[in-house]
Amino acid sequence: MGRTGKWFGFQHDPISPDIVAIGKGLGNGYPVSCTAVSGEVADRLETTGFRYSQSHQNDRLGAAVAGAVIDAIETERLVDRARETGEWFIRRLREVSAERPRLGAVRGRGLMIAMDFAPTVSPDQARETVTRLREAGLIVARRPDANTLRIDPPLNVEAARLERFLDALAVIA
Repeated sequence: MGRTGKWFGFQHDPISPDIVAIGKGLGNGYPVSCTAVSGEVADRLETTGFRYSQSHQNDRLGAAVAGAVIDAIETERLVDRARETGEWFIRRLREVSAERPRLGAVRGRGLMIAMDFAPTVSPDQARETVTRLREAGLIVARRPDANTLRIDPPLNVEAARLERFLDALAVIA
């Protein structure tokens, strides 16, 4: 929710889904999820007698947490901040990548970002770089099937933390 610079990733494209599954971001660490459906789908489910239940259905605490998370995202303008910060951070990552032969393409939307290692970088070299970034206190993930760093900072990340990441990346990569 909000990570791509819009409330939902599908909003970047001219589509209107009938069903949207909402998970992790809705609870901000608390296990809660939601399935949002269009009016048409809701009507069809109602008229067909479809019933669904699960162990946390009608969870008042989960609903309160979800409401508080949505309020914080709105109050702190986190969706807008993700878009703005992401645009700046992606631009800076591309600058660092252009200066470092081990780094490759950078792509992303908002604060959902991926950075490829250069084609000449072996999987072992990529793993070593990720290990060194982690040893420097940075949280990153490397896709196991590709030489790609996943960079997914929190929506409220401060520019100083991203600068620290950029500085470490420039030295380590």
